[in-house]
Amino acid sequence: MGLEPFEQFIYVEPEGPYTSWLETTSEKHDFEAWLARHLHLFEASRITGRPLSVLDIGCSWGSTSFRVIRVLKAAGLEIEYTGVDPYQPQLDKFRQLADKSGLTGVRFVQGNAEEYVPDHEHDLVIASHMLYYTSSMSRSLANLLAAGRELVVVHHGKRGINTVHEAFGPHVKAGAHVISLDDDVAKCFASLDLSGRVLHRHNFSSTV
Repeated sequence: MGLEPFEQFIYVEPEGPYTSWLETTSEKHDFEAWLARHLHLFEASRITGRPLSVLDIGCSWGSTSFRVIRVLKAAGLEIEYTGVDPYQPQLDKFRQLADKSGLTGVRFVQGNAEEYVPDHEHDLVIASHMLYYTSSMSRSLANLLAAGRELVVVHHGKRGINTVHEAFGPHVKAGAHVISLDDDVAKCFASLDLSGRVLHRHNFSSTV
């Protein structure tokens, strides 16, 4: 078995650790359930008279995006969804899966969290498990905050993919692939100007 395209950017040698973890973890299912339970807390959930504008940064091939879209549509929301990822092959796979499932209303844009500038302010920004792969967490978070009115950041604690990275530590590529935890994200937020925004922190456990 060869490396999945995304794994080629993370690991130097071993084949399949990231894919194997994805196949066994309940993380995405648990996040979908969390979002469904807490959607009413977001101002975005109360938008009427126009589509809800959603920006998904680091969307990869849409494994989380499809779940977010499902939750929003189940709540009766009309949405315009923009998926942004630095790797075109991932966007191509997302587009193919969207076409196959009949999903419409999704834009696919190549870009990264540190430099992408949207053409309008979004109602909701999703950043799920992408901060590990940025060269500057603070610059990425500042850019994400500027991109929309509300921001959801999903990041692992001491378990999850962090456990995989630790196990394969010698093989994780140097550079942007930093093993970071949710505490690091919280510290980074504390160093930024939130301009009056309210920060909420939620924890949920997943099967690894």
